[in-house]
Parts: sequence; structure tokens; C-alpha cells
Amino acid sequence: MDNDYGYDGGRDPFSGFLNLLKPPGMTSSDAVQTIKRALRVHARKLTIGHAGTLDPEAAGVLPIMLGRGTRLFEYLTDKRKEYIAEWIPGASTDTQDSAGRITAVSDYTPTLAELERVLPRFTGVIKQTPPVYSALKRGGAPLYRLARKGVAVEPEPREARVDSLEWIGETSSGRMLRVVCGRGVYVRSLCQSIGEAAGCAAHMGFLLRTRAGMFSIDNGVTIEETIAAVESGGEGLPRLRALLSPLDAPVMDLPRAESNAPESLKALLSGAALNRRTVSPRDAPDGLYRLYAGGMYAGVARMDAERARLVYRMI
Repeated sequence: MDNDYGYDGGRDPFSGFLNLLKPPGMTSSDAVQTIKRALRVHARKLTIGHAGTLDPEAAGVLPIMLGRGTRLFEYLTDKRKEYIAEWIPGASTDTQDSAGRITAVSDYTPTLAELERVLPRFTGVIKQTPPVYSALKRGGAPLYRLARKGVAVEPEPREARVDSLEWIGETSSGRMLRVVCGRGVYVRSLCQSIGEAAGCAAHMGFLLRTRAGMFSIDNGVTIEETIAAVESGGEGLPRLRALLSPLDAPVMDLPRAESNAPESLKALLSGAALNRRTVSPRDAPDGLYRLYAGGMYAGVARMDAERARLVYRMI
């Protein structure tokens, strides 16, 4: 066990996070499978997943979790996300984006001032009905499959959190909208609803995710760059390792805590909680911490007055 990153003498050299830039026209699952196939020769049993699905036609940040990084799935999907969407007035579609069949048209185009006035209705905690053409499941089947078979589905409205909305420019077809939100927000539904509130039919043209938690489009890597790093070879695939964020990178916003007890690592490995008096800082308030034990990142722990128990375990 050689550092805070959770690498352990080469036994698990590929655990970490890849800030992948997904191209349009590829599903999130296909992106994962492409990387998995590239790594198969070097790590056949490596677990790989993604945090936060992007629609096939959407592009941008898709956090990829490798090895023990998959244990942070729930933590990562709960993080704030940022998108840039093209809002196009004049037509609504059954998929709420440009790929769908037109269901309504209108000649009226709201002014920027009119659009600005309706945005506050869609910020904060809102009720949003997911699109029929979505990956949400009913009876084990994705809604989009049911819809394509002609099965009538009526998704239930649910709460979503939108932190901010901002018009940031124009395109040849419409306007650019920046969306900062929590998990589970459907930006294409948002685009249609904004149009309805402003008195016109509307849909989403394109969607780019620019941020998901700590992962930003500014330092993302493409699938081609990732495959080239894998194919470069070398013991431990150093070029690939250089692309991975360490296991504690997504939780650096949490305060750090250290176990001072020599036997703490063994206790954590067995799933036991630690005595709070053996963890420093002792006077820290209750809450979530990134916990290190025996010089190794152990995971995210919840502390209370008496004990520290791992919520997301990395060891």
C-alpha cells in the first residue's frame, strides 16, 4: 500500500477515474464497452462503469469509474452538473430534441426579455415529467423501447433541482442556454417547458455537458486518446495511469481525517467502525470525511460523536 491514491503495489493499478469526453452518436454504455475492450488484454476482470448517463446524441463530460472507483457511483451521480444546450423555437418534437418527429409548430418567437422572465419558474426544486423517450425503466424495460413499440407510457412527474439558468448567446437556429443542476434533470424537457411558458413550441438542438462534479470539459480526454494510452503498453500502462484521477480525487472537497490506531486498517477491512477517539481531528464536527488509515485512502466515512464508519469503501 504505497500512497494516498489507493494503489497497492501494482495489484490494482487501474483503479481511478477517467474524465472522458463522449462524442455525439454514441451511448454511454458503448463508451464504457469500448474502453473495456481496449483494456481486456491487461485487466480482463476490471470493473468499469460510468456516472451519469448522457443521451446518445449529447456530448461532453462522462466520468468513467475503473476498478474500485465504481464504489463511488452514488456519490458521483449526486454531484452538480453543468450543461450548454441549444434552445430552438418553432417546433416541438416527440423526443423533445432534433431527432424526433414534429408534434407542434408555432410562428411566434419570444424576445430575449420574454425568455428571461420565464426562467425563474424553472429554477430551484421543480416538478418535471421525464420524456417518454428516456432510459427510465418500467417493468424492467426502458421507456424508449416501449414508446418505439407503440406502448402508451405516462411517466410520473418527479422533483428535480435546477440551480441556475442563463442565456449565454445565439445560434443560427435559436439561443444557447447554460444549465446548472442536480441529478436526474432532463434538459430537453426543460427546453420544451421554457418554450411553452414563453408561448411557443420549442425543442433542444444539441446538448453539451461541460461539468460533472470535479470533472470538467477543460481537462477531459477523448476515447481515441484513451485507446492510444492503452496501446502504448509498458508495465502498468503508465500513459493510461497518467490519464486517471486517483481514488480520492472526487472527494477532495470533503475534510480529511486520519486514523491514529495501528490496527485501524484491519478493522476497516473487516467492515468494523472505528472508535472516534482514534481519529483526528478529534474535535471535528459530525459529517462526511475522506478517511485515511495506515497511509492509505480508505474511503468516505461518516463521523459522529462516538464512531467513524465507512459509507463509501475504497480498501
